[in-house]
Amino acid sequence: MPKNSSDSNNYFDEEYFEGKFKKSSYLNYNIFKSRLFWRDKIKFIKKIKGKLLDVGCAYGFFLKHVNSNGVETYGLDISKVAVKKASKFCKKISIQSACNICFKDNVFNCITAFDVLEHLENPQEFLSEVYRVLKPGGILILQTPNPLILGRVIPDRDKTHVNKMREKKLIKLIKETGFRPKEVYGNFYFFSIKRLRKIAPNILILAEKNTQSSI
Repeated sequence: MPKNSSDSNNYFDEEYFEGKFKKSSYLNYNIFKSRLFWRDKIKFIKKIKGKLLDVGCAYGFFLKHVNSNGVETYGLDISKVAVKKASKFCKKISIQSACNICFKDNVFNCITAFDVLEHLENPQEFLSEVYRVLKPGGILILQTPNPLILGRVIPDRDKTHVNKMREKKLIKLIKETGFRPKEVYGNFYFFSIKRLRKIAPNILILAEKNTQSSI
């Protein structure tokens, strides 16, 4: 997998997002352009007001659709190709590492990170950065592949997937960072269901900074 920021920029290129399985598990990331794909995730931020940061924003499709929710949107990605495309939908886009977020403490009301954690060699560092830039009471919405499905049932061709965590381990890490997990879902791309999370291809977790857990 990429060894540093420069390597990552070269690896996460247009072929990665649209290369038809040559580098990643994406058939073509452009299929996620429709609001239908993001509608399930948008429902989780309906009550969010203020600033939202999408970490690993890719082509910016989530930011495009969430803009209509009345939040102030920001995005970051390590890929130059992705940031260029995402800038069509959000003006506050920047090339940054998920483990070194260049914002002040306590800035955002909500941070989303869809399919980011599995790419990181140090997910604790990433979660600590997210915790730092979230306001007290701020919400983290994190999605990552379910290792019981991806690689076992669904082929995983992405060499940058270095951290596929089971739900129990992921929740433990989130708690150790200082978050309070609130809800855990199994995500089936277009919809999320709590009771089917063991067989879902993705784990989706809502966690809160400095508030009491409801799990």
